[in-house]
Amino acid sequence: GDTHRTAHFGARVVELSAQIREETSVMREALEGMAAREAARNGSNDDIEALRRAYARHVAAVREGGEGPVWRSADEDFHVIIARASRNPMLVRLLTEDLYQLLGFYRSHLVHVRGRGDRTLAEHRRILEAIEDKDGDLAELQMRRHIAAARVQLSAALTQQIESVE
Repeated sequence: GDTHRTAHFGARVVELSAQIREETSVMREALEGMAAREAARNGSNDDIEALRRAYARHVAAVREGGEGPVWRSADEDFHVIIARASRNPMLVRLLTEDLYQLLGFYRSHLVHVRGRGDRTLAEHRRILEAIEDKDGDLAELQMRRHIAAARVQLSAALTQQIESVE
């Protein structure tokens, strides 16, 4: 398991069950979809430029043959920039603080899914284009598809890891 700290209760080990993973993924899909919709509506030109830079770093990381730390950092930046561009403080907090550690744990496993890098770039490009076009409906749809695809691939990768251990 993973260590989880709770105020006034100390640290405890959290078992990341398939059910918790699924519940977290469903929440993430809804929240990140909402953030993309709101970023398309409320994002500034500076936000869009920051999103383009994060996307460019992501492209460079994949071209340099890696889905390692640089790739992960660019991926996280892309999602955090969208959350902040939503201009919704509660969404920002949920996506960058409250769920961030749990989401980060699952995201770290996605790096080990072969071929996810190229697919992620294509999905991010579609999200970026929808936000650039100020199309909130399309931005939300593309983000939801992106998170759903990641969930399916992560679930398959984790199942394969479990089976290879047994």
